[in-house]
Amino acid sequence: MWHNVQFRGAGMMRPVQPAEAPESGSAPVSPPPAQPPAPPAVQPDPARLIEGLGSLQQARSATELLPQLGRLLSAEASVTGAWLAVQTGQAGQPQRGWQFVPLIDAQDNPLWPVVSASAGKLVAQSVATHQQASAELNGKALLIACPATGNAQSDEALVLCFTSPFRAEHAACVARLATATIQQWRSARMLELAAEQSHASQRLVGLGHALAAATTVETAHVTAVNQLQQLLGATQVWLARIDATGRAKITAVSGLESFDAASPALQSAESAIQSCRGNGPVWFCPDSSRATSCDGEDNLELAEWLQINGAKSGAVVKDAKIGRTAVLAVFSEPVADAESATRRTGQAALFACGQLELVSNRFELPGSRLLRRTRDVLRQNLVRGVLIGLGAIAALLLVPFPARIGCDTRLEPVARRFVAAPFEATLERSLVRNGDAVKAGDVLAVLDGRTHRMEQSALEAELAAAGKKRDSSLAAGNVADAQMAKKDCQRIESRLELVRQQLNELEIRAPVDGVVVSGDLDTAEGVSLTLGQTLFEIGPLDRIRAEILVPETDIRHVRNAADVRVRLESWPFATWPGKVTRVHQRSEIIDEQNCFIAEVELDNPDGRLRPGMKGHAGIAAGWKPLGWIWMHRAWDRFRYLLVW
Repeated sequence: MWHNVQFRGAGMMRPVQPAEAPESGSAPVSPPPAQPPAPPAVQPDPARLIEGLGSLQQARSATELLPQLGRLLSAEASVTGAWLAVQTGQAGQPQRGWQFVPLIDAQDNPLWPVVSASAGKLVAQSVATHQQASAELNGKALLIACPATGNAQSDEALVLCFTSPFRAEHAACVARLATATIQQWRSARMLELAAEQSHASQRLVGLGHALAAATTVETAHVTAVNQLQQLLGATQVWLARIDATGRAKITAVSGLESFDAASPALQSAESAIQSCRGNGPVWFCPDSSRATSCDGEDNLELAEWLQINGAKSGAVVKDAKIGRTAVLAVFSEPVADAESATRRTGQAALFACGQLELVSNRFELPGSRLLRRTRDVLRQNLVRGVLIGLGAIAALLLVPFPARIGCDTRLEPVARRFVAAPFEATLERSLVRNGDAVKAGDVLAVLDGRTHRMEQSALEAELAAAGKKRDSSLAAGNVADAQMAKKDCQRIESRLELVRQQLNELEIRAPVDGVVVSGDLDTAEGVSLTLGQTLFEIGPLDRIRAEILVPETDIRHVRNAADVRVRLESWPFATWPGKVTRVHQRSEIIDEQNCFIAEVELDNPDGRLRPGMKGHAGIAAGWKPLGWIWMHRAWDRFRYLLVW
């Protein structure tokens, strides 16, 4: 309740720029260089001051209290400047400042530039010691700060400025009286708020007792609207039930024992209730020109209905949890505090809606009566009951549902890339195993290049010798020997180029991204490889093929392009959609069962699908009766045995 009577963020006057508050125990306040303005020529009258402070207790809000207090202090106590200092920032923050709101002048008080620096220090000192603090400014002005709250953790202070001639005792007394007036007004408002809430709680308890005493649902609805009209002070209250489609139906109107359900007035009220579909449960129209929900959404239909019926304000409250009861309250006068009225109306109406649901549950509903009568019939005639039950089951079995043929499935790569030995060599080591995911360019295996390096050295020596022979033959003028030596050089260079190329291909790399399907050569290191021998088989993973094992008894229900949903054991909560792209014409025996393989290609952008995974697939077989879906395999087996 405390926040309802705080002066924080008082918006009735423009606050002056906040002054920085030093730590408690700082140096004495230094007088400002500027001179304060001349004091007003007012003769203080203690009797009028005390009488005026007493009359301020009639103020209904801080917005009304603070300006009146400022005018009274200026007129009766020779106060030339008054400010309310409010601490800014969150509690517990190391640096919190002060915001000063002027009480005497709606604009910035001309004294503020003179006293601003001193006021911030004085307020900090007063709040730190929780006592009145004062400071004289060049003997021509007196500044007094007092905590405005009665507790030790005060975050508000009243600052008063008196200009010469002044008496320190008179100024201190005026400051104490002013702060006492604020504290007394705040305590009175808290007591009034507590009393109002207590009274509202008592009236809600009375409403609950009245609804609990109702003998029928209709009586409870009439009691609810009449009690809500008195509790809210509304001109009229309408109660409606909301069905599953959101349609509203008026069940009770305050002040009326009966009404015509087909009248245009009731239909328009039902339409206004149906139009309220915002997230907030309460809709309010404070000025009868626009209706706004708690989440800020406008409702033109409700505003128009209120205007047509001459209402100044109104509210629609729906039970958001139950959603079957709504209350429409209409007021003939606009409310002063729309937020408080909206909250009060919403609390009372939601309480009434909850109580009405409890009352409705006490009485037998139409569905309950039907269930009871059915149970009685079954007890009276067992045979009839059995027949009715069998008929209901038969009718249910004839209801068509989308049928799916359930089959086992396994994943295989759509395409395969084979990696072969580029030349005859010895396998030095293998770097991958079956099931490893590889990227294009990854090294799969390394071949032994010692033989090729020795051959390279020998060829380089032969090339050097042939070159020398060619040069010496040319020098001796032996052209024939030089030509033969040149041919030998070309032959050796060709062979040397081939050996160098083979040395560059000692690392066998993956041609594409994918997974190693076969080629685990860990146990084959050191064996001799022949040209073209298959070393690895790699399956790309961007698309994967699901091979669905369709039993022979269900193959006639599978068609090309049929919708398929695949669920894998590795990912039990995910499904992959696809279509049948091909059905093998020849059956295969898999796991001792004669099956036809239906192929489905699945996208695999995230690489979760891997060859070898197993799961279950459902192939759409069109709309079939529920009985066929459950028992067609047993029926086919029975017919097969019956024929033979």
